[in-house]
Amino acid sequence: MQLPSKQIDKTSNHGLEPLVSIIILNFNGLDYLKRTIDSVFKIDYSNYEVIIVDNGSTDESIHYIEKYDNIKLIKNKKNLGFSQGKNIGIDHARGEFILSIDNDISLTDDQLLNKLLNIYSNEYAFIQVPLLDSNSKVTNDYGIYFSLYGLHWHKKTVSIDKILNYPEDTIEIAGPTGAFMFFNKHVWDKIGGFDQSQLFHLDDIDIGPRAYLFGYKNMLYTKSFVYNLGSERSRESKIYLDYYKYQFSGHARSIIKNYNKFNLIFRFPIFVTFQILKTIKYAIKYREIRIAIAFFASISVFVRKLNNSFKQRAMLQSKRVVKDDLYLKLKPEIFN
Repeated sequence: MQLPSKQIDKTSNHGLEPLVSIIILNFNGLDYLKRTIDSVFKIDYSNYEVIIVDNGSTDESIHYIEKYDNIKLIKNKKNLGFSQGKNIGIDHARGEFILSIDNDISLTDDQLLNKLLNIYSNEYAFIQVPLLDSNSKVTNDYGIYFSLYGLHWHKKTVSIDKILNYPEDTIEIAGPTGAFMFFNKHVWDKIGGFDQSQLFHLDDIDIGPRAYLFGYKNMLYTKSFVYNLGSERSRESKIYLDYYKYQFSGHARSIIKNYNKFNLIFRFPIFVTFQILKTIKYAIKYREIRIAIAFFASISVFVRKLNNSFKQRAMLQSKRVVKDDLYLKLKPEIFN
């Protein structure tokens, strides 16, 4: 499938503009993928490549992607999970910069790459933009933050107009949302990429804090946004339960790896208590015993990986250049 002539050769000006590799991870997402690809090829930038990593799809995704001769397709034989799938795509990237998005992200700004490159600083690890549900005008997906009980689950929902009209172009955040991440490949290689020890829930909640250990910051860019077309799908009961099997284990491993000794000793028991109470609450609320079963499965995953988690901790803590856990001090922005 050929695109308009001005979009076929994105590497013709190599050397004038940095090459950006756009990485898309796909698993049975054909309906969303069509809109995602369409939005990507509307970008007004002269030097980018598109790489799609398919995680063993059984729908018609691969057949559809193969129609494009300007997309590099990597076909995994099975679903390797979010972290490993994204790592594979980034390993194959030739770009100096990477834009990593999910297969259900629709870009809304054809100048997005130019804007992100213009505001990028060597102090930054990852940049994200706000994510909106399709056809929505409000969002609470404008960065990851942490609280005493771990991940901050209850950020205020705000109008996208308030974010777009914020006086500053960037806001410091504790971590980026895994569905949209812009970064320099050199930084990615330095801090080590996504942790592949489990299928889900060990990507953004781990790599965001890790960036601070290496002396970088994570930022929200306030002058653009993207649509998250498949947000409703993630709330479906089966998908939610599949993810919940890894929620506790992923978050707990991230805490062990990244927190300094004081915060680990002080905050980890609070996190565990919160997770237990949360599981009980939702199991009762939805009258769903499988939520409790998924939680115990996640504990099992955590225990099996515990020795390796402490080995990873020793390695990362020996490399940290910032003594304080600065990301724990960041609070969600109040958009007035």
